[in-house]
Amino acid sequence: MVNLKINNNKIASFFSLFLLFLILGLVTIPSNAISPYSPEIKEGQSHTWKIQYITNKTIAWWDSRGFQGNFRANEGDIVIFEINTIADDIEGKFIFGNMTLTLVNDSDIASALTLSIWPWFPGLISHLNWSQVIVEAKAANTGFMQGNLTIVEYTRFILFSYQQNKTSGQNTTLIYDLNTGILMSGYTAFGDYYLGLVYEEKLENESVIGVESTIWIIIAAGIIAMIAYMKKSNKLVVKMYDI
Repeated sequence: MVNLKINNNKIASFFSLFLLFLILGLVTIPSNAISPYSPEIKEGQSHTWKIQYITNKTIAWWDSRGFQGNFRANEGDIVIFEINTIADDIEGKFIFGNMTLTLVNDSDIASALTLSIWPWFPGLISHLNWSQVIVEAKAANTGFMQGNLTIVEYTRFILFSYQQNKTSGQNTTLIYDLNTGILMSGYTAFGDYYLGLVYEEKLENESVIGVESTIWIIIAAGIIAMIAYMKKSNKLVVKMYDI
């Protein structure tokens, strides 16, 4: 007969490891627990923007997937972004004029609509690591995209204003809510293409922003309208600071 001597400490260690593996197998971490986005931005929400200015012609939609089709929109149209998933980027259904994309990420929206400085694509809803956002914006302002980049942080929102050095180059101004990351107002122009839009609070759904933010939206829209006018009339000569 073989005499087996088993160390009680080894048995305890074995069962401890076994229980640990069981726990790790049963416990799941919510996908939005490490989300870089505001907790107020949730899957299933629908966010809308109203078009204030838009090129009066058909526009080609190009993004990271290639050519997606031609679209056309009018001043006063409502832009809708229905959020499906939130991870490193936000994906969802996007309706813009006569184009509906059943699944597109926010970076591709920013790229296709030139609400960006290539290759920086902050999108319709930015993450809240504003230090990183500023670093990315500055990094994009190089090479053939070199221009005047102005970044101003206010109490409630942050403004990015960019003017490319090239003749007929890109002019883009984006204003984001610091608390939610939502694009409150944006204006962009490149060649004969231009687009201006402002965020619309969706009253029938869960309110993402309150009365205070509504006031900021009005202020942001006014700033965008002023900047759009000055850029069109070549009167924009004052800069907060250039990067």
